[in-house]
Amino acid sequence: MAVFHIVFHFARKRPQDTDEKRALFELMDNYRFDWGSGIMRSMTEVQEAFSLYMSILLVGLAVMNLIIIRHSKTERMIMHAITLNFIVMTFMAGISFWKAFLIPMIIYGSCFIFIAVPFFRQLTKPVK
Repeated sequence: MAVFHIVFHFARKRPQDTDEKRALFELMDNYRFDWGSGIMRSMTEVQEAFSLYMSILLVGLAVMNLIIIRHSKTERMIMHAITLNFIVMTFMAGISFWKAFLIPMIIYGSCFIFIAVPFFRQLTKPVK
């Protein structure tokens, strides 16, 4: 998922058909809002920032999972990692179904299912 965000972050897609769409993208790029404390940002910059935040979050979770799986001595630590992943993927899937389009829905929905299965399986097992 992080790879999709990073690749599409640098791929610029511009409308080809109407002047109104081009004008809208120009406004997104050039019109700056005052976000307080003298911080002026365009909507494109805000959108890029959220995309990069998402990428960093996903890479961080992946690295955390690899470290925990490799160096974990107890089953409890792995269960905590599964719980954290379930919480994060629940929010990401919910946001993608609420605000996004089909590709993020498929990606986050399938990842949510892959995380939900071990999460609910761990709830039925006694903790050692």
